[in-house]
Amino acid sequence: MGLIATVLEQHKESRMAQMTVDETASAILKREDHLSPYVPIRYLDDFDELAYLIEQSAPIAQMLGVGQEVPLIEQGELRKLAYSLFEIALGIAYDKQKQIEMRKALQMAQARGIEFFDEVTATGGVVRGSAPAFAKMLFGNYETITKGLFDALKFLTYQCLQYGHISGYVSPLTNVSQSIDYRDQNADWGHEPQGKLAHFPPSLAGIAKAWDQPETATPLEDLQEWGEIYKDSNDGNKPDQYMWSGAITTKIMNCRSVLQKISTINMQGLRIQGVDMVTKPQLRNLLEQLELAGFIENDEQFTETHWVMEGGVQKQKKRKVRFTHDGRIIFLQKNMGEQLIGPTVEGDFVSGFNVITYEKQMRPVRDQTEGIGSVLPVFLKPQKLYSREVLNLPEYRQSRAA
Repeated sequence: MGLIATVLEQHKESRMAQMTVDETASAILKREDHLSPYVPIRYLDDFDELAYLIEQSAPIAQMLGVGQEVPLIEQGELRKLAYSLFEIALGIAYDKQKQIEMRKALQMAQARGIEFFDEVTATGGVVRGSAPAFAKMLFGNYETITKGLFDALKFLTYQCLQYGHISGYVSPLTNVSQSIDYRDQNADWGHEPQGKLAHFPPSLAGIAKAWDQPETATPLEDLQEWGEIYKDSNDGNKPDQYMWSGAITTKIMNCRSVLQKISTINMQGLRIQGVDMVTKPQLRNLLEQLELAGFIENDEQFTETHWVMEGGVQKQKKRKVRFTHDGRIIFLQKNMGEQLIGPTVEGDFVSGFNVITYEKQMRPVRDQTEGIGSVLPVFLKPQKLYSREVLNLPEYRQSRAA
């Protein structure tokens, strides 16, 4: 067994690794997040509830396959049930050279008769271990993987919010392609041409109404028009917030139609004449005056690892990817859906992300830390989804499709 797998077999280090995962998950859930008020995260241990969700939502049921019954834990079908969610996984490998370096650090620690991890004494002091860099790297990897799994769930959720579906997502564990589609072509809020109230209408990019056309675009009138469509589909309820990129905010502020509105609307009791520039506070105030929702700017990115061919050799590369398309707007309503984290076999049937280190291969020696989770963005009322592309931006600034 490799060094790292052996170390983590010891009870204390294994417990510290699990604490790192738990503390990271807790911190992520507590942090300020764009999605939390609208699509909160929820852990799902109740198999009856998951079965109920599957029965209530045709798109979720379709993920199981036509004619399949909802599997129950008593039938020994937990793996099949977990696959009704999207399975995500991330891993970090430790090769022979890395383990040799760690072995030296451990031998030094043993020779000196001290722990290689930091120790807290009974009086509250800290005794520094001989290899804190090793501990930081090892448990830092647990933290990195946990954050990466949450990012994967967030990315899948944003795909639903932007496009109403996830197409061709491939499970990293089974290599099985999974898809889910919340758009209903037969509903009056479905997408064109079937739906008369299209919630995923065609792009404005490349035409005069595109929001990057300052002389002809009318973004505020567009929001009013699309808001009426949204109200008709949602029992008279408007979106609570818009979400878009900072680039969209800039384009709106540059539109002549917006400048004209600000120059004629009474702002805080003062009539403003001859305005040649719109500020962000003025734009927010104007939206409020027109009884439109406020907006959230989202330019968040995550790091994606992908494979490329260089000189006939396949190598791993990292790149920054946006969670959302730089040129799309999203309508949001409070509690419009949920980000579910379900159970896994690897996690002993408990919901949450399971992060473990094990020996991947004996020769050459190779240990691997791997995180696994089963997740699903759920929208039981998919008519609350609405998004449209309003700008034509370079490909590198867009979010890749799932």
